[in-house]
Amino acid sequence: MPPLIDLTGKTFGKWTVLKRSKQDTKSGHPKWLCQCVCGTKQHVTGNDLRLSASTKCQKCKGELIGNRSRTHGMSKTKVHAAWCEIIRRVENPNFIKTKHYMGRGITMCPQWRGSFEAFYTEVGDPPSPKHSIDRINNDGNYEPGNVRWATQKEQIHNRSHKLKIRLSK
Repeated sequence: MPPLIDLTGKTFGKWTVLKRSKQDTKSGHPKWLCQCVCGTKQHVTGNDLRLSASTKCQKCKGELIGNRSRTHGMSKTKVHAAWCEIIRRVENPNFIKTKHYMGRGITMCPQWRGSFEAFYTEVGDPPSPKHSIDRINNDGNYEPGNVRWATQKEQIHNRSHKLKIRLSK
């Protein structure tokens, strides 16, 4: 077995090695008592430290994952759901009503497709729970100047497949 290298005082990621601790009974590798930058103390094997298999405590790993998934903090809002639904309508060939969107060449502008924040800046929050996203020009794309929050009644009057009945005299 190679000679033990003293890791005391060295840093590995967010860990600082405080002292050698007990042996890992499974692998036989020495463990080291480490302290994370957040203050959490944990026993970590020297191999995990040197190979970067352990670079921070569970608490800091959770914070990293949480921050990564909270880019705008609006994923459970009605406006974010509308943005996702628009993408589904214009990009998913398996969408049940694809003929009304993809089939007619309806698209979403690249700025909105690439950024929920850009979409949100333009459309804002719905005025009430009864409002949903609507295209002003039903033959136009989802793009700035062509979307609004509208009630179901307003949207019915804006459909492209309205049935017109002529009454003869």
